[in-house]
Amino acid sequence: MLNKTPKNKNRLEYAMRIALILPLFFMVLHAPAQEKINNKKRMKQAEKQEIKEARRQKKEEENLRKQHLKIQSKATQKRMKKSRKKAKKNREVKGEPFYKKWFRKY
Repeated sequence: MLNKTPKNKNRLEYAMRIALILPLFFMVLHAPAQEKINNKKRMKQAEKQEIKEARRQKKEEENLRKQHLKIQSKATQKRMKKSRKKAKKNREVKGEPFYKKWFRKY
């Protein structure tokens, strides 16, 4: 039995099959990439949200500290300022602990 269909018809059918399968293949490849992009956007938004929250919290703590200082009497404020300066001065003079020298990277 001989196949009497022309070769052009077979080629046309083959091309049609490829034309149908190829877009499906690219859609399958494109879907994970799109999901990955969306994931990155979500991560970026979450990081921005964390930064905003940290800023807000820091600002709130600063306002509480200022309010605490306003409540104190003039003499107490002066005494607090002196002790803060003294602590800062002592902290600068004091060296680092001996065990930190052991783990220092050169």
